[in-house]
Amino acid sequence: MHASRRLQAITTTVFAVAVAMAPWMGSTMLAAEPGSGTGTEADPIVVRAFDLGFEPTKIEVAAAGPVTLAMPNEGAIQHDITFAGGETTGPVDPAATGTVTVDVPAAGLDFWCAIPGHKEAGMVGHVSVAGAPQPTPDAGGDQGGPGAVLPDPDPNAPAYTLFPAEAPALLPGEVHDYALVIQEKTVTVAPGYVIATWTFNGTVPGPTIRVKVGDTIRVHLVNPASNQLAHSVDFHASQVAWNDEMTSINPGEEKIYEWQADYAGVWMYHCGTAPALHHIANGMTAWSSWSPRTACRRSTASSPWSRASGTSAVRGCPPA
Repeated sequence: MHASRRLQAITTTVFAVAVAMAPWMGSTMLAAEPGSGTGTEADPIVVRAFDLGFEPTKIEVAAAGPVTLAMPNEGAIQHDITFAGGETTGPVDPAATGTVTVDVPAAGLDFWCAIPGHKEAGMVGHVSVAGAPQPTPDAGGDQGGPGAVLPDPDPNAPAYTLFPAEAPALLPGEVHDYALVIQEKTVTVAPGYVIATWTFNGTVPGPTIRVKVGDTIRVHLVNPASNQLAHSVDFHASQVAWNDEMTSINPGEEKIYEWQADYAGVWMYHCGTAPALHHIANGMTAWSSWSPRTACRRSTASSPWSRASGTSAVRGCPPA
């Protein structure tokens, strides 16, 4: 065979094998339609994961017995499929596919994403058997609301620390290397009340960062391997690409987030990993303050944008 034809044949064969094996390689996302498949190991039922949900959420199989699901992760953060018996895909990275096999009884089984906060955000589903009664939707839950009762305070809880309302001192210098270490830990948030929180540098709220206009801020964001889920940081004061510095990092990863303080004011910063409101409510929020280098006129105006964005800007303060 001519060398060029032989090379073409080899290339075609390798490509065909790669395409056939891609769904099961672990690092490649399965491209089949959600809900397709028969549930065997060779032809698993496809359940697409995204931020934050599954498609489909209701799966019907022909008979009770072993069922295999394949979960392509189309989200930007890790997800999984977990059953009550412990069967799980394990954490699946974005653009990858995980599989899990479970023995489904006649009554069916619920599944969910076990990444903290994802089940509560709606990542749940159910596998039912054809002809079996369907489960009754849970109209309650433990999310609080009218009638919710505050638990009694724990007299043995660690002491509550009240932070001073005064602004911290300006950081010295003009280039600031600032470490933000994400800690998933319990914190006493009120006298007698201890909750599991996600924090910047171990406190709720996180540390206030105060520098001068014109300074450079270089944040070293660290997500220790001992943590359970991905996190990120979004500085409202920064002018950077959201799909670069603000992207999530998994446990064991870190990144650099750098920008210049161009405008004086006070801005919120927070974790932006989905579900962002869950991460914020769980403790990952704080403030940054850029002080003018010279005296300037403070604005007394208030706009809907400044109120909604957590911004208190100062006019007439040019960069140094």
